[in-house]
Amino acid sequence: MRPPNPPPAFDELLTDPALRRVSGDGGERTACAGLTDDSRDAVAGGVFVARGSWSPRAKGFVEDAIARGVSAVVVPAAAWESDPALREGLAGVAVAVADDVDQALAGRLADAYFGHPARGLRLVGVTGTNGKTTVAMLTQHLLRASGLKPGLLGTVWTDVGEEAGPRPAELTTPGAIELRRHLAAMVSNGCDTAVMEVSSHALDQGRVAGLAFDAAVFTNLTQDHLDYHGTMDAYAAAKARLFTMLKPQGWAVVNGDDPYAEVMVAGVSSGRVMRTRMGRGVTHDRADGPEQSASATPESLESDRSTARFDGPWGSASATLPLVGEHNLSNALQAAAATHTLMRTSARELRERLAACPPVPGRLEPVRRKDGRGPSVLVDYAHTPDALERVASTLKPLTEKRGGRLIVVYGCGGDRDRTKRPKMTDAALAFADHAVLTSDNPRSEDPQRILDDAAAGLAAVRRDRLTIQVDRAAAIHAAITGAAGQDTVLIAGKGHEDYQVLADPPGAFGGATKKVHFDDREHAAAALRRWQPPAVAC
Repeated sequence: MRPPNPPPAFDELLTDPALRRVSGDGGERTACAGLTDDSRDAVAGGVFVARGSWSPRAKGFVEDAIARGVSAVVVPAAAWESDPALREGLAGVAVAVADDVDQALAGRLADAYFGHPARGLRLVGVTGTNGKTTVAMLTQHLLRASGLKPGLLGTVWTDVGEEAGPRPAELTTPGAIELRRHLAAMVSNGCDTAVMEVSSHALDQGRVAGLAFDAAVFTNLTQDHLDYHGTMDAYAAAKARLFTMLKPQGWAVVNGDDPYAEVMVAGVSSGRVMRTRMGRGVTHDRADGPEQSASATPESLESDRSTARFDGPWGSASATLPLVGEHNLSNALQAAAATHTLMRTSARELRERLAACPPVPGRLEPVRRKDGRGPSVLVDYAHTPDALERVASTLKPLTEKRGGRLIVVYGCGGDRDRTKRPKMTDAALAFADHAVLTSDNPRSEDPQRILDDAAAGLAAVRRDRLTIQVDRAAAIHAAITGAAGQDTVLIAGKGHEDYQVLADPPGAFGGATKKVHFDDREHAAAALRRWQPPAVAC
């Protein structure tokens, strides 16, 4: 996105009391042609924010930004005061310092630079371990159908309202500066609402600090990211920060079936709470008030659609969605509840809009042959034990109804929580007739070590149901070509992702990584084209 016109002066960004100007052109105007905390994106006449802990590497980023022609920098005060070479290298540019140059400060600078774009938008934040992407995309669909123009920031898409449509996302929640850049683009393109997935990392690091939300949604909390947070309590505390950022009249929409729901709403001081639940006999209150509830009661679950009755402050609506499984009915319920807090919805409108909801890339996304032959193949992002078990438990009875077997292809990410790995195997084998353990994103770790961790402690009787194949392409090919036409093959873990992250160079574990193209859907389609029905014994 282009800088504001006219671009602000550097001094106009320094209204934050944490910042102080220490060097530069005195009272002369230093225009800002750009703002970034990534030296690769620095532009002539722009501002570079040296965010994060100070180190020789960080100093190198500052030098790179200077070489690219920036006219101003923000650096940690301690570095400026203790490093004469740094001060010498910054001669001729404007310099401001702060005790902590972190994501929160970068966000405040970006708000000043872009003119506080969030003030022109209603904000909906979605957090939780599983389901964020589906809830966010369904919420955008329902808000759009209600007459709003919502943008979207999430794991799959970045949609800022451009005519060209959404672009693939880099991060679930962008860094503080990039986030404000996207919000400013939404305002420029006529959006009135922003729906965003808010990760625990983003909340802990302050990427969304300073934003005020009209609605905050909590989907669920299960084991994930403990390599970063350390404990489930710390993980939950990070998620709960979103609910302290609600506007005075904002709504907390929380999954009342999840035990961590009360942790989330404990921080809701002046907002309102709507609890969503699955199942029959759940009461709900249609009256406006500080506590409301909504429920979804499954009526029919098929391999390509689900029907449920959605009860809530909108009334009662029976709707059929082109989504599979109870977990997706829960996601749809939360999207409906979040939408209702911003735009009052009638039961008829909800029924029609849910029926027209779009598929979500990489979430039980079907891969088919043109002639329709072969096993049912589905690609899903499930990469936590809870998500994998939920998806497999959804597919198991649907597969049995056809007289087939459920085959699950799964893996575990490298450089992440090792305690999750055997739990992924337990989740896969809880419902699969046969499972294929393979590489996911091994990153800098030895893929074989990851597979050994995942299969550790597996009893011999269960190991008979498990095949281990380190090559993901070969694993997908074997699972599909070895399946019968009535079987279901679930390829879990990567979903919409079209890459793998591997050690660079290969075999140099513990060091650098690189992305290589790898799309589960492409490999599944190729395997389906080669599929032949099993020979029938005489």
